[in-house]
Amino acid sequence: MLTLFAVTMAATASEVTITQDGSFTWTAGSDATYGAGFSATTGGFNLGLWKNTSTSTILEPASEIRVYKNAAFVIENVDGAAITKVVMTTTAKDKTCNMTANGVADAAVGDGNAKTVTWTGNANQLVLVANVGQVRVKSMVITYGEAEPVTKVEKPTVKPASGTYYEPVEFTCSTATEGATLKYSLDGGETYADYSGPVEIAASCEIEVYAVKEGLDDSEHVSAVYTITEPEAVASVAEANAKAESNAVVRFSNPVTCIYQNGSYTYVKDETGYTLIYGNGLPTYTNGSVVPAGFYGKMTIYNDLIEFTTQISKDIDTKTSFAESTESVTPIEPTVVAVGDVTAAMMNQYVKLVNATYNATDKQLVDGDNALAVYNRFNGVKLPEDGNYTVSGFVSIYKGTIQIFPTEFELIGSVDGINAAEAKDNAPVYNLLGQPVSRDTKGQVLVKNGKKFINK
Repeated sequence: MLTLFAVTMAATASEVTITQDGSFTWTAGSDATYGAGFSATTGGFNLGLWKNTSTSTILEPASEIRVYKNAAFVIENVDGAAITKVVMTTTAKDKTCNMTANGVADAAVGDGNAKTVTWTGNANQLVLVANVGQVRVKSMVITYGEAEPVTKVEKPTVKPASGTYYEPVEFTCSTATEGATLKYSLDGGETYADYSGPVEIAASCEIEVYAVKEGLDDSEHVSAVYTITEPEAVASVAEANAKAESNAVVRFSNPVTCIYQNGSYTYVKDETGYTLIYGNGLPTYTNGSVVPAGFYGKMTIYNDLIEFTTQISKDIDTKTSFAESTESVTPIEPTVVAVGDVTAAMMNQYVKLVNATYNATDKQLVDGDNALAVYNRFNGVKLPEDGNYTVSGFVSIYKGTIQIFPTEFELIGSVDGINAAEAKDNAPVYNLLGQPVSRDTKGQVLVKNGKKFINK
């Protein structure tokens, strides 16, 4: 579809309502400052949706304007009249609508209930950059023309938001009033200092900010309360898993061993158990890598699955607390189990199911009357056709349903023509019941590396 918004003039000449109905066209192109995207002109306004620094592909607007994180949505009056207010209505999908406006963080603030983004100010061109995954704009009301005389400095915005933090935070503040001086206090307003750049907050405090400019009234005062505390120390995986019910933030005082890493999923263990670390941007770990002590995050239960997440809140991601591995141990081997033995208590364990029948239609592993759901979670893993396989993977659970996230399918071939020459490496050997046996066992059909063979 070529697009989207119709324009209706409000009762006053200084207000335009832009609403979707496909009556004007967006054109693919490029902006000298913000890169590739789409532009349109309607109702006396130039609109631009540009890639800017977004990692997402910019889509031609259809049922809404999708402003992806770090993309730029530009609004400009054709005649150069100042824009004084923009109220955007977004779709219900948007959980938060915070946007940076003309370089001022959170100058356009979303209402979590009404799903609106409102900006007020005085600018010939308004550049809105989404601070979240995406903001989907359905309609806009733009007020423009002669601005009200400015008599007061704009209220400052501060970052990060008030809250509990587990490491020192970097405090920043800004105001939309050009040339204004920001002042901040760390002692409840007794004394103020001029703000000239980020301030490290290493201890719990309340910070107060306001802005001044000669000829204008001082801005409103804004405060933020920061609690700086330590995560709970845990010395084992079992101790950490026990904290999941309370959503505790924990720091590992002991190292753990990586079993498998794929995308945002990193599985680890120690002598007490297994857990899943969920988070992007961690160092690269492989099977046997020792993950050094000192990392921290939140233990939680996601749809019945215990996990450790690095995303404690919108403002806190603990990925930087993970250090590169400098040592390794013997790679972790999966535990050999039967389909019927897999239970919810084994969540996040590394297992191997020998000689299981895979049903591609139902996405299940079947062994007699027992069945286990298969969910293809990992990048680079493909689900196979029907057949008998040795399957390695991790036990998971989703809303009460036990699953396996496979890491590998090994097709089990026929016994005919296979001999011990195919099994010279040191891989473990199992009988047809999935029980480990000696490599020297003779006169039985054995399984190694997913293949059957007979020692003669």
